[in-house]
Amino acid sequence: MPITRKQFDLGIDSEIERWMREVHEYLGQNRDMAYSASDLDAALETAFPRADFEGEIDVLEDIFPAQPRRRLQIALEKLVALGAIEARVVDSQAYYAYCEDLPEL
Repeated sequence: MPITRKQFDLGIDSEIERWMREVHEYLGQNRDMAYSASDLDAALETAFPRADFEGEIDVLEDIFPAQPRRRLQIALEKLVALGAIEARVVDSQAYYAYCEDLPEL
């Protein structure tokens, strides 16, 4: 399946672009808050049900809490690199907050 030139330049596929848009929109609606990747993963469960990502379910989830999904991590990294969101480490935990409008994808 072909990807757009912008996706190519960013090194993302359509699914990661969708994650980026959802994360940015969610943070934009909650500008007075900052969220960890786990918080965002839980908040976006309705948009990206974990059951749809069979390969990303942690087999040890009964012992350890589920880790944020890899596609979310990539989306966060790309949004930070674009300057669309900010990342700060607070007490050894990374948090993300809205920064500006998402550059055109």
